[in-house]
Amino acid sequence: MKKLYLLLFCLSSLAVNAQPNITVSDLPVVGLAFTMGTDSLFTGTIPAAGANQNWNLSTLLNRLTDTSGFMSSAGTPYAGTFNTSNLAAYDDETNSYSYFTSGANGFFINGLGSPSMNYILQPAQCFIPVPFTFGDQQTNVARNVIDTSYTDSTGTTYFLRNVVNITSVFNADGYGTLTLPNGVLNNTLRVKITEPRYDSLFSLMGPLQILIGSSASQTTHYRWFQPGNQAAYVLGIEADSLGTSANFSEYLLASIILNVPQTRDISALELSPNPARDKIIISGLNISDAGFIYLYSSTGALIDRFAITNTRFLSLDVSKLQNGLYYIQSDSHHGNHVAKFMVSH
Repeated sequence: MKKLYLLLFCLSSLAVNAQPNITVSDLPVVGLAFTMGTDSLFTGTIPAAGANQNWNLSTLLNRLTDTSGFMSSAGTPYAGTFNTSNLAAYDDETNSYSYFTSGANGFFINGLGSPSMNYILQPAQCFIPVPFTFGDQQTNVARNVIDTSYTDSTGTTYFLRNVVNITSVFNADGYGTLTLPNGVLNNTLRVKITEPRYDSLFSLMGPLQILIGSSASQTTHYRWFQPGNQAAYVLGIEADSLGTSANFSEYLLASIILNVPQTRDISALELSPNPARDKIIISGLNISDAGFIYLYSSTGALIDRFAITNTRFLSLDVSKLQNGLYYIQSDSHHGNHVAKFMVSH
């Protein structure tokens, strides 16, 4: 998934790096929405590994802004197929759901469900193990099996099995300060993941499984994490098989935890849907309110102002806003309240 928060990068680059440790508290949760800047054309040499590094990737380009998030897998269309997962993410472009497990051993990819097919990884593929710190190494093996059949022109039916094995070797090979186009992050951990992939095609003849052909390939990933919240994944670079030359990048622009129940007073704001595509409904206004609603960008810039006129609900058009994080602030004689929401077209 490419696709992974509210981080406003305003940390000082002069801070001393401590050795970071990624734990279960740094993994995604239900309600986490995040925006990534991606560049599928990124090329360059992978920066050095080691302790107390100063990685400068401020020249990364954002060719595409991609917003997504995690929901509970329970109640989604393919939850029964991926019954060990606890998180899901929906892709409206492909009408598909990706399934994940976030738990004590790490963050795992269970597969993808769609109207046309299910891609099941069993065992699941690890994205990041926990706990994990500088110098740690770990190996994960994921597997996908798909059985198919076809009938030739003579009416003969053949049964085939495609088996994919992915071995992910995790090596926490560096930590230090990471400079991105939108700011500086201290105490980040870099994890190098080497992934050999083996594809095998078998012919099934009764109890026999006869190998027809096989192929092997390898991809290397570099992922940077900053512990401290569920949006710890801050930068990903995909490289060639040797891990020396980059060919894809994505980095965190913003994140937010949505729809998390919390104690609030009766006049606090509620926003739905969140993330929003075309419009957002503001509720929780007092019927006798008189004042204004202010719309701000993630950087605090005022975008627009709307009058409150004795209503419990207010509908705002967000169809022209870019994907990302925004703030709503109400200012009336009943008080001043702030709420956050994401736009995802």
